[in-house]
Amino acid sequence: MNNIGIDISSLGKKKIGGGEYFLRNLCIGLNEISNFSDNHRFTIFYSKDFDVSFLKENKNFILKKTPIFYQTNYIIRSLLYFLFFPIILKINRIDLIFYAFPTRPIFNIIGIKSVGIIYDIQEKIFLNNEASKQKKFFYNYFIQKTLNLNDTTFCISENSKKEILSHYKSNKRLTNLDAPIRELTSCDNQIEYKKPFFLYVGSLHVHKNVITILKSYLKLRNMGYDYDLYIVGAKQTNNDSIKNFIHDNNLISVHLIGSVTDTELCNYYKSATLFLFPSLYEGFGMPLVEAMFCKTLILTTKESCIKDVTGNFANYVDDPLCEDKWTSKIIDLINNLKIDSNKLEEARKWALGKYHYKNVAKNYIKEFDLLLFNSKT
Repeated sequence: MNNIGIDISSLGKKKIGGGEYFLRNLCIGLNEISNFSDNHRFTIFYSKDFDVSFLKENKNFILKKTPIFYQTNYIIRSLLYFLFFPIILKINRIDLIFYAFPTRPIFNIIGIKSVGIIYDIQEKIFLNNEASKQKKFFYNYFIQKTLNLNDTTFCISENSKKEILSHYKSNKRLTNLDAPIRELTSCDNQIEYKKPFFLYVGSLHVHKNVITILKSYLKLRNMGYDYDLYIVGAKQTNNDSIKNFIHDNNLISVHLIGSVTDTELCNYYKSATLFLFPSLYEGFGMPLVEAMFCKTLILTTKESCIKDVTGNFANYVDDPLCEDKWTSKIIDLINNLKIDSNKLEEARKWALGKYHYKNVAKNYIKEFDLLLFNSKT
């Protein structure tokens, strides 16, 4: 039996984002598959302050708390990690370790295969971001280390793979595996909203381009279109420009919701007239797939990987920074709401086949097995 370690020790209770969502879904998929597999044992290494109650231990799925504390000073936490984690892997007789973030130990461990993942290289591609110079330096350092040291490194879109290869050197295997997405379940009693509404789901970072949607929405309101706008997702510390725009233009019909439960999120998707996703850069774009799962009409951009991830099933704005283009496209869609339910169902089936968390988890296991098999031949 192969003992596969999954290192999620960088996750803490306050850490929310695409990578964290990805790892939760992947771990749930591996957890469910492990009940029916006698060829693999998965050991999940997590930090003291990370809640793993969404996972259930069984004989082939073990949860191990590590002495890496997410809330500790970054430098101290890194030293603890570099010193103790290789020892932890040896004690637990791990055959292969999956480092779920680029901040992995700076040397390989004899007898243990390693794989890693790069979700995106936003700090390299999208220069107008909020990361400090120190964070960017360490980010670039560990991205290169990940590519140099791991036997295989995963990325989550073909576009990300091309970007990584154009900005970093790699003589090891770099392969694309899709992100695992779970279907959201809605409550039996669908919430009734007072007005029809547009929906955005995601963070408020600058590259998400939410401000352009707000400018377009203001124009729609001034033209007499009586829709609300719900902005759902973790409230970032850098959202002053968005709050100020809403306040200065008295947009009381814009609702900054913050984080919600999966059930609440599903209800938003299924009730929205239109899902707006104005992002200028994505490593993957998980909310797009969630919207497809819920058969929600999508208007988005053609930037980075977005068109590939949506399989050309969405509607697209050619110039993502032009509020007039957004306004025109939104008007066109809501004035012609003869929604092709067959096309939305086709999009849903395509997305489920490609991104369903169990299917993706199985693909990860195949990659793990390939690496372990090659190491024995």
